Amino acid sequence: MDTEVLLEIKPKYVDYIRFFYNIIISFLAILLVSMVDWLIPMLMNLSEPQLWYVYIAINILLWLLLTGFLMFLDRKNYEVTNYKVYNDRIEFEEGFINHKYTTIRMVDIKEIHLDQNFIQRQAEVGTIRFVTAANNSTTSTGVCFRDITNSMAVYAKVKQIHENA
Repeated sequence: MDTEVLLEIKPKYVDYIRFFYNIIISFLAILLVSMVDWLIPMLMNLSEPQLWYVYIAINILLWLLLTGFLMFLDRKNYEVTNYKVYNDRIEFEEGFINHKYTTIRMVDIKEIHLDQNFIQRQAEVGTIRFVTAANNSTTSTGVCFRDITNSMAVYAKVKQIHENA
């Protein structure tokens, strides 16, 4: 097993990209919570005009708290995420709360893809996705190097290492 790291990459945390995703996730969560928050005004015996103020205040407060909490967890996760490329394998490490460590042998990689959505192109980052025999190009399993700066150059370098393996 080769021990020389040819490429070590850390993802770039782009606030507005992660905020966009986290605010959508927290909004969907608050929609679920709002289905049951009608209990609070009923238990407090609030009149009808007060009821809407309570609904709005609770949902906005929960939405802001949840978005902030998700942003905190997301940033911490990015801080510990690390990608390493060797001649014979790729190692992927992430997880602030739940630690995940994955190794994929170069010979098991069938395809390498570079993905950049509109927002990622504006932030000059991209996602490099590795397809193995255990998955296919239409699923999201496997290893992805997400939010990589200078992603086109990193993609070319990883592809070259893969071809030489």
